[in-house]
Amino acid sequence: MVVYLQEVPGLSLSRDSFLYQIHGSDSTGSKMSSYIASTPETRAVCSDPGVLGSRFMDNIQDAIQRVVEEGLVSQIKGYCSERNQADVLEIVRGGRCYDSRRGLESLGLNVTTHTLVCQRKQEESGEWVLNTSGAKVFSEERVDYKRDVNLFCGDIVATGTSLEGALRYTFEEVASKGYKLNSFNFFTIGGEKAEEVVQKLIGEYVHLLTDSFHANVVYLEGRFGIATTETPLVQKYPGTDLLVCHEDAIIAPEFAETLVMSPSSLLLPCVIQDGGARAFSPQKQQNEMRHHWSVLKERAGAGLTLHEAINERYPIVGVNTERDLRKIHPAWKELSSGKINEVLASRRSYLSVENSSNALIDICNEELLEVDRWY
Repeated sequence: MVVYLQEVPGLSLSRDSFLYQIHGSDSTGSKMSSYIASTPETRAVCSDPGVLGSRFMDNIQDAIQRVVEEGLVSQIKGYCSERNQADVLEIVRGGRCYDSRRGLESLGLNVTTHTLVCQRKQEESGEWVLNTSGAKVFSEERVDYKRDVNLFCGDIVATGTSLEGALRYTFEEVASKGYKLNSFNFFTIGGEKAEEVVQKLIGEYVHLLTDSFHANVVYLEGRFGIATTETPLVQKYPGTDLLVCHEDAIIAPEFAETLVMSPSSLLLPCVIQDGGARAFSPQKQQNEMRHHWSVLKERAGAGLTLHEAINERYPIVGVNTERDLRKIHPAWKELSSGKINEVLASRRSYLSVENSSNALIDICNEELLEVDRWY
């Protein structure tokens, strides 16, 4: 089945924000829709690893607010019309960045927040295990009060292990109260596992769903590929790195345009790295980026050129026509020529830089200096 993007009217074009629906995805059933939203705030988050701390959180929450208020407003108002109530699940810690309360409250909804610690850890055997603790999920509800739940949450999704654990726990709590799930709305900087997990669980918990139940998965900037041991990248963390142009990645054209305007953005190892660290422990992000640029500099010293390094991550060098660019991004087949040509027109940044190992070394040195200025 061919997967493709189709632009959805709704997000204000004057604010440089766009919403695309993903069509043809095997993991999307009749009860679920998936989207890619592109906003100035999340384009900055995913192309500039120096967006840290409160700015990192604010940018993601501002983007979600736009989607709630403008892109999906009619659906959300419909879901919540009966009791004017929405439930927000905060998955600690990275999921705290995806708080949708501002947008929901701006629609006049009464919002209840639930908190769940759900983190994955890799054992020495390579197996991922889940830790669920400190939960306050539907723990202060009125006795014998039955209602429908419209649930909103978000998190970074790579393997989907943490998400599945968090949602399974939450759905069990909803069931234990005798409630029904009327809608589920998930926001992520992540990969296709987000859709797969949601589809799997709504299939398992069909008894929990109202007749009108619907789920929305909204990817911010792209449904990114997840690095594997087979991904043709020298620098990678399998099962963790979110990639812009490998492993069936689909990105918004506006994000692609942002990337090609900066050689350093094209050379990033992952669009998000550790989201929790970027929000709450920026020094960890600093150490990771220092390591990345140092290793890349060593590779340049061994002969790797700038264009070779760019094409390893995003094979855009040498792409000069709309047809060639659509081959790299087959999901863009329904998008207008204007959007494709805007990406092509933005490539001047790296085309004007000498294609040499020394040019790559210079970029690495500049980025190392910039990383040292963060803290």
